[in-house]
Amino acid sequence: MDKNLSDEIDLMELLAKAYRSIKRHLALFIALPLAGAALALLISFNAQDKYSSSMMLSTDLISKNETEFIVKELEAADSIMPGLTIEEARRLINLKFTVDSRTERIPVRNEVVIDREVVFLKITADVTDPSIFPSLEKKLMRYMNSIDPVVQNRKRQEVLHQKMIAKLDSEIVTLDGIRRQSDSRAMAGYINPASLFSKTVELYEDRTQRELRLQDVANVHLTKGFGSLMKDSRLSRTVTCIMGIIGGFFLFALIMFVQYFNQYNRSLNE
Repeated sequence: MDKNLSDEIDLMELLAKAYRSIKRHLALFIALPLAGAALALLISFNAQDKYSSSMMLSTDLISKNETEFIVKELEAADSIMPGLTIEEARRLINLKFTVDSRTERIPVRNEVVIDREVVFLKITADVTDPSIFPSLEKKLMRYMNSIDPVVQNRKRQEVLHQKMIAKLDSEIVTLDGIRRQSDSRAMAGYINPASLFSKTVELYEDRTQRELRLQDVANVHLTKGFGSLMKDSRLSRTVTCIMGIIGGFFLFALIMFVQYFNQYNRSLNE
């Protein structure tokens, strides 16, 4: 009971000292928060504009580990982004990269699917002038399409699919020739026209899938560009003013603490 009472007395003494310090330095107590708010607003008004927007790229021409390595190389590079002009580099404040991936199942032919890792690269840019977003987007796309792993994987897949398309074209021509021969009564007993037609359709589907795949590997895909959902990423004037006032109160508390500590230290030395 005595301990609780002692704690309450200590707390009341502390509050009383704080009240007396505020009353004794009332002008400083009012001036510092006002000065903090004024300084914060002054800095905010003089600060450069800051706009933020994000773009999203997707591709299976490069693995997640390779993408993360390239991102680290970009972040560690002396120049913030290869290919930018001096003026664009001056207007670009920061680039932030986020890498993710997922496995997609791609149908190849009847009941046959393959698993494919698709990498998603989110790039968030902070700039002082939003007019550079289109140019920045094009240069980022050009850079991602020109890095060695993407180029090498693209060439390998293009060679594979082109050879398979040529082979499928040959098979389709052969089946067309057989189909024309099967129209005669002599061949009708040996060849099932329905089965022949089904096989031809299957080959055409496979060929179409490979043509679409060739189009897919031609470029890294732009899922979302910089143009949409652009925002001014600066703090609002109200928030800035409040932060300045809080900073002023904190500075006042720090000054009072230093003053009290000096008085306490002197009393111990006497």
